[in-house]
Amino acid sequence: MNRRPAAPIAWLAALVLTLLGLPARAPAAAQPAVKQLAGFLLPHRPAAKQINIEGTYAVTVTVQLNKDIVDGTPVNIDVVATANDETFQDTSSNGATVNAKGGTATVTVDIPYDWQVASTDDKVYIEVSLDADPDVDTIGEYSFINYVSSSGKLPANGATTAVTIDGTL
Repeated sequence: MNRRPAAPIAWLAALVLTLLGLPARAPAAAQPAVKQLAGFLLPHRPAAKQINIEGTYAVTVTVQLNKDIVDGTPVNIDVVATANDETFQDTSSNGATVNAKGGTATVTVDIPYDWQVASTDDKVYIEVSLDADPDVDTIGEYSFINYVSSSGKLPANGATTAVTIDGTL
């Protein structure tokens, strides 16, 4: 009869159980109630620093209008303020509709924000979308659409920050 020694098998079984995080031999009373699984330790990453900041952007948008956008045509202005970093993504928005008058449309849109940021050095991006649908009876069926943007440093906590953006439509 050809028998293999038991020692290598026992050694292999003990190695497998150790890798799985299970004791090789333990009395039934010492066995944990929850099955343990093997895993890897991940390097500790400190929690991201969180700074709460709030305030208001007062964004004044002045739009020079195409000659086909006549007085009284509604001009939609939507403003989005964004501050993103590696940890936090913050966005606040607001919009307004103003009627065209004298070849321009001007409105101030207030955007209150209450954000969490990792640094007061974060950059803020302000994007404005503009659109108007003139009277289809006079110029046909089409829309005017444009996007303009601005950027700057995150303002101080509690500040009301005036931003002026000019665009064409």
